[in-house]
Amino acid sequence: MCEQTLMEVSMNREHITILERESILKFLTLGYSNAEIGRQLGRDRATIGREIKRNTIDGEYSPFKAQLAYQERKKKCGAKNILKKSILLIDIQKKLENSWTPEQIAGRAKIDKLYNISFKTIYRAIEAGFLSEGAIKLLPRKGKVKKNGVKEKRGTIPDKKMIEERPQEANDRSEIGHYESDTIVGAEHKGAIMTYVCRKTRFLIAELMPDRKAETFNKATLENFKYIPEKLVKTFTSDNGKEFSGFKELEEKLEIKTYFANPYHSWERGTNENTNGLLRRFFKKGTDFLKLTKEEVNIAVQKINNRPRKCLGWKTPHEEFWGEPGVAFNLTI
Repeated sequence: MCEQTLMEVSMNREHITILERESILKFLTLGYSNAEIGRQLGRDRATIGREIKRNTIDGEYSPFKAQLAYQERKKKCGAKNILKKSILLIDIQKKLENSWTPEQIAGRAKIDKLYNISFKTIYRAIEAGFLSEGAIKLLPRKGKVKKNGVKEKRGTIPDKKMIEERPQEANDRSEIGHYESDTIVGAEHKGAIMTYVCRKTRFLIAELMPDRKAETFNKATLENFKYIPEKLVKTFTSDNGKEFSGFKELEEKLEIKTYFANPYHSWERGTNENTNGLLRRFFKKGTDFLKLTKEEVNIAVQKINNRPRKCLGWKTPHEEFWGEPGVAFNLTI
């Protein structure tokens, strides 16, 4: 085969082929360097060097033995073979059902030393049908749904402090105790879920509410934060919704400061917006919140707080906030 054809073959294949291995042996016999062999085959010199080093047996590079060794290594990797282990599949399936993403599953498994596979392998396993038939539906939906252009009519909240006044410790996420707050609204604007997210740890606090009135929101907030140590409650950052108009009561009773994002600047509360998106995976738009139970919301919150997060080095919000393992963390294989 001519040199041009060899180069075309190598450029179109990710792994070194048996034909290339035969050529490597020929060029080695002729005294070619790794760089010269690489130029002949259209491969990087480092790739050639690794191939020769990896597949030299008893001091001799053998194309046939190299190919056998490659095929043996191939048997030990990849979704089809790794994921034939049923106990591993069970663990991945459980974590998918707990709303973990493949990247979170793979990342956490490595630091827990459970197993070592890439998140791409898990995606391939799902696509190949190695998990349950509904596994693909458990994956997060990509992209955002465009809004219908309807904007909420928001009143003016007097005496509020804007986000530009917020302390640096809240801005740079250097300490626990600074939260972003919001509400998620149910179908036909009936019912709501109060949400608070710690900026540093991504720990979520949420409560089902019958409406979005300020007094309802304050009551739910005070009920939930009585379980949080005072040293872990320092500031709130809210949007300009009417449910936050009673912020002075919260400041007085919780001894904190409340800051407000600029109107329609949702990115200023990006942590909360992202976490609300995670909750929406459990309670999609159009869900009748008046038919939800507090138990259902608590289960969703628990799952979110016990999922590993890439931004936390694959630790969970629960672990980062409380310094101890959570419930879903105890899944084992």
